[in-house]
Amino acid sequence: MLEYIRQIRLLWTAAPHEIRALNGLRAFAILAVYLFHVAVALDLPEPVAVVCSNLWSGVDLFFVLSGYLIYRILRGEYKKTGDIALGSFYLKRVLRIFPAYYFFLAWAFFQARAQLGEMPDPELLNGLARDYYEQLSARLPETFWDAVYLSNYVHGFHLHTWSLAIEEQFYLVFPWLVLLLSRSQPRARLLALVALYAAPGVLRGLHVMAEPVLAEEAQVEFVRFIGHAFHTRADALLAGVLVYELQDSGMRLLPAVRIAITALLAVPMLALAHYDLWMDSPFLLWALKFNFLNLGFAWMLYLAIEGAGLFSGLLSQRALVPIARLSYAMYLWHILLSGSAVGTALAAGQPPWMGALRGLGMTALAATLSYVFIESPFLVWKRRFQRESRQQAEAD
Repeated sequence: MLEYIRQIRLLWTAAPHEIRALNGLRAFAILAVYLFHVAVALDLPEPVAVVCSNLWSGVDLFFVLSGYLIYRILRGEYKKTGDIALGSFYLKRVLRIFPAYYFFLAWAFFQARAQLGEMPDPELLNGLARDYYEQLSARLPETFWDAVYLSNYVHGFHLHTWSLAIEEQFYLVFPWLVLLLSRSQPRARLLALVALYAAPGVLRGLHVMAEPVLAEEAQVEFVRFIGHAFHTRADALLAGVLVYELQDSGMRLLPAVRIAITALLAVPMLALAHYDLWMDSPFLLWALKFNFLNLGFAWMLYLAIEGAGLFSGLLSQRALVPIARLSYAMYLWHILLSGSAVGTALAAGQPPWMGALRGLGMTALAATLSYVFIESPFLVWKRRFQRESRQQAEAD
């Protein structure tokens, strides 16, 4: 019980081993994604609307963070023990990810089933209601693809689970690669990681050149393939991996160099990617834009983990810890709850921003309940397992 209480308290406080600035990056990522999904209902001026329409980039920031943290864990274990306990790694990922995810899928599935059951005979419905009924009936079985983490390749029931599928696929294959690369020389390992980082961008470029008409028209299936497939999006995760590899190699940059890279490269790349009206070339829009995002975010991550300066200090504020801690569950629930809140506001004649704020509060509440009652018991088991594994390793 005491361990459970300690786990709940971590909702408000950073753990001693955490890099505190990463909490700020997580908080920014989830708030960006939330704004992206509600902005379509808000009457925003064009420049702001264009930027908000690109705030799906918060997903890329999550990818960069995940790549960094997972590689840090795996390389840290290898440097300490000379091996990576793959079974232990997978078990810890299961305990962290699966409980909240499958609870969300089950809730959404049975809620949709109940909604279908409450509807009258489809023959009695008018056109829009009948279309909704038929689409919901047809798409509900697609929850299967969400459940097996393949919704980035096959249509799932949910719009946002594709990114979780990419991360899960990364967790599945990357530890084996780390185990292999850890036995090589640092220079060879760095070159291999750079080559792996470049590969998805090359694949995107080749696909754009192979399907220029689809790229020009931004056909839905083309966009899904470019933006959702593991082999065309893994470079965002590998950008985070490269940050740790360079950090671990002892790379340190003078303050003047950091300022120059930030001002001349990172900020312009992020700004151009978020205000992409200039990207009238499909190659720029679908091949290079993702690199602008993940490299820009990777640099921001590097600045954050250096642990000094105003930027890192702002990201390390304690007020951002709860948002970061709840970010996973908020991501799971935000589309379902924000859509309901904005729709209710519009139906009641209220401005959509009121619904968006209400949806944010509902999302935060659902995420808090998820953290306290669903995630925390499994996180306690995870911490206990980590402690026992560490004690066993020390005994051996």
